[in-house]
Amino acid sequence: PDSDAKTGLVLRFKAYIDVEVQYESFQIVAVDETAQQQLGNALWTKAKLKVGDYKKVIDVEIDLKDLEAAGAKFRLEFRFDSGDAQQNDKFLGIHLDDLAIERTCL
Repeated sequence: PDSDAKTGLVLRFKAYIDVEVQYESFQIVAVDETAQQQLGNALWTKAKLKVGDYKKVIDVEIDLKDLEAAGAKFRLEFRFDSGDAQQNDKFLGIHLDDLAIERTCL
């Protein structure tokens, strides 16, 4: 392979999200392994979903190349908060499958 080839880094997964649209929060954040602090804003949040994305399997792709380029040693955290104990038994929750971090060619 060409050593000058540009590459990227992405997180890909399938998600099935069945939660209250207004109340529950779900986000994916990068956390610096050394400082144990969140790096910048959330990489992805439930707020990015359209109403039609709920209760069906969707494909999600998150670009991680800026984190890698910054040289940070990081981990990904998946954070969910139901907000309260109301109506939690009426929804199936959040299901993630086929999680992969992949190197891509640009």
